[in-house]
Amino acid sequence: TIGGKNVDGKVISLYKYPANVAICRIWLQRSRLVRKDFVYTANSQICSQHSVNFNGPSKDHPLPSVFPNKVFKISVSA
Repeated sequence: TIGGKNVDGKVISLYKYPANVAICRIWLQRSRLVRKDFVYTANSQICSQHSVNFNGPSKDHPLPSVFPNKVFKISVSA
């Protein structure tokens, strides 16, 4: 987690893409569906507003699921 910043009265945190390859791949797919020009780097981050509870990824909800005009399933099948 990279610090919390107050934006419009909400605390927003940034999260690096996960080391777990399978979960990282899903994060990348979802990021590219919304932003076609997205290019992943080792420093890529996603903000907490894309998480189900708006607090960032959690054990129960590890995937970014909230995007403008697009909502994804919140769980991953193992």
